[in-house]
Amino acid sequence: MGKGDELAVNEDKIKKSEGFRIHKKMKDLDVSKYVFEKNHEELCKTIDLFKSDYNKAIKRIKISQGKGLNPFLYEISRLLHNYLASGKTLIDHSRKIFQDEYEHKHLAFSEVYQNKIKEIFVESPLAKFIQDIRNYSVHRSIPISGASYEIASSNRGLTEVFLVKKNLLEWDRWTKKAKEYLNACEEEIDLVQLINEYTEKVKAFQEWFRSKQMEIHKKDFDEIRALEQENTKRIEAIFKRIDKDGTSK
Repeated sequence: MGKGDELAVNEDKIKKSEGFRIHKKMKDLDVSKYVFEKNHEELCKTIDLFKSDYNKAIKRIKISQGKGLNPFLYEISRLLHNYLASGKTLIDHSRKIFQDEYEHKHLAFSEVYQNKIKEIFVESPLAKFIQDIRNYSVHRSIPISGASYEIASSNRGLTEVFLVKKNLLEWDRWTKKAKEYLNACEEEIDLVQLINEYTEKVKAFQEWFRSKQMEIHKKDFDEIRALEQENTKRIEAIFKRIDKDGTSK
C-alpha cells in the first residue's frame, strides 16, 4: 500500500471516529455561539454609534422609518429581537447536545450539568428576566418599539437607552424570579448593562461546558490527534520521496 493509500485510510478512520462525530457537534454549537455573541456586539455598537453621532448613524444604517427617534427605535428593535432569538437558539442547541450525548450516557456529568444550569440560569433573577423579556416580545410587542422604552437625550444627542420599569410591570406574565429582578431594579433599566451582564453569564457557561466536553472526550480527541500526526508524517515522507526521486510511492 502506497503512502497516498495510507493517507486515505487514515482520513477515513478520522471521519468515522467518535471524536470526529463529537467535534462536529461542538463546531455546530460554535456557530450558535458566534451568532449570539455577534448579535450582542452589533446591538451595543449600534447604540454607541447613535450616542456619538445620531445623524451619522441614521445615514450609515440607511433606514427611513420616519423622523425623530423612530429610525433608532426600529433599528434597535431589530437588533434586540435578533439578540433575544439567538440567545434562545443557543440555549436550545446546548440542551439538545446535552440530552443526546450526556444525559443518559454520562450520569455523573449529567448531575453536574443540571446543577450548573440551576445555578447560572434557573435560580438567576437576571436570566429569568431575560427569558421573560423574550416571551414579552413574542406575546406582547418588541419592547424597544413601544412605550416600554424611552430615550434620554441632551444637547450632545442620545445618551441612554433604557427600559421603563412601570411599563413592564403592566404585563402580568412575569415569572417569580423575573418579577423579583424587576422589583429590585431602578425605574430606568439600562439596556446595555442588562444585556452585557446576561451575555457574560452565557459565555461563562459555554466556556465551562466546552471544558467539560474536552475532559469527557479526551481519549477520543487523542485518537484523532494521533491519526492526524501519522498523516503529517506520511505527507512529509511523500514530499521527501518526491524531492529525492520524483515519485510519491
